[in-house]
Amino acid sequence: MKTLWPALVITILTINVNAITLRSNGVILGDPSTITQDRFEANTPGVVLNPDFEFSTLDFSGVGWDSATPSRSVTLISDRHFVAAKHHAIGSNVSFLTSSGVVSYAVASQVFINNPAEPGFPPGVSDLRIGTLTSPIDLGSAGINFYPVLDPTLSPVGQDIIIYGQNGRIGESTITTELNINVGGVLGRTTRADYVIASGDANDAYFSGGDSGGPSFIVNYSGDLVLSGVHWAVGDNTPRDEDNNPTGPATLRQSYDSQISRYITSAESQVAGLTFATSTPEPSSTLLLLSATFGFALRRKR
Repeated sequence: MKTLWPALVITILTINVNAITLRSNGVILGDPSTITQDRFEANTPGVVLNPDFEFSTLDFSGVGWDSATPSRSVTLISDRHFVAAKHHAIGSNVSFLTSSGVVSYAVASQVFINNPAEPGFPPGVSDLRIGTLTSPIDLGSAGINFYPVLDPTLSPVGQDIIIYGQNGRIGESTITTELNINVGGVLGRTTRADYVIASGDANDAYFSGGDSGGPSFIVNYSGDLVLSGVHWAVGDNTPRDEDNNPTGPATLRQSYDSQISRYITSAESQVAGLTFATSTPEPSSTLLLLSATFGFALRRKR
């Protein structure tokens, strides 16, 4: 039996200290000494942007935080709605770094999203929550954006992703599979990204305690971010005997995201006024190399 821990819980892991070092401030990187993967200086959301941020060309303006607990991320999916993790509570206000500084917005309601009543999905409520703001954000004036999600007809397996951790620490990984998981009795559809302990490089990453609710993104060919998942749990592939006792070391750290693209219909039926935008990548990565005009086509889902 494989054990999964909600990403909220800081888990004591047996690790190869030559490969990685545990940090308490978010996404765990192959090189934990680096600061170029931090969106903000001093790991403090919204205070000062990091001038050495390696991913500064990407638009993270739609990733905000719980005003009362800034380490907890929220991600805009419309001008009035955000997504986060069910098991990582969000309070009555959320904040974003706008063109005029940090602004807080009142939260009118929050809904826990059901698993779709479709073949292949588990029953019950997922680990996704969607919040509705009291009023829409004037995105143009605020200088922030919301994110489309990956087209639900497409498999994300094999896609490289950007992992956004607590306090704005960024890392990279690759989606290896889609699967249903059970974490403490909560079931849901997920994507899994694997970190290879023996060979992870400086930017490779996996989830750490407290990263729950943060987003994972695919970067499309035009450099725009497409939401692929919301952080839920972290596990590993430690071999175990029939009594669930470890019989050897883990070789992988496994990061599990709620696969938000598979929850579009369910969420839109539960949340008033919510209509997702989706993004469709070109079908062949080879084609992308042949023409700079290829990219993602953004469409409004009806």
